[in-house]
Amino acid sequence: DFANLKIGDELRKVDPEEVNIGDIIVVKPGEKVPVDGKILDGSSMVDTSALTGESVPREVGVGDSILGGV
Repeated sequence: DFANLKIGDELRKVDPEEVNIGDIIVVKPGEKVPVDGKILDGSSMVDTSALTGESVPREVGVGDSILGGV
């Protein structure tokens, strides 16, 4: 697993353990969310079935909390 850590205008792939509170990460389509967090920009549908048992994808957007691993 990895996280796309945003540093200025560039992205750096790092181990999720290197992500600190307040860091901004970018999750691209098809990637798993590496750490728990809050959505700052954009929206998507995420499959939370592995964590919640809910089989229907959940829509997430700006301001929503999201669990790592989905």
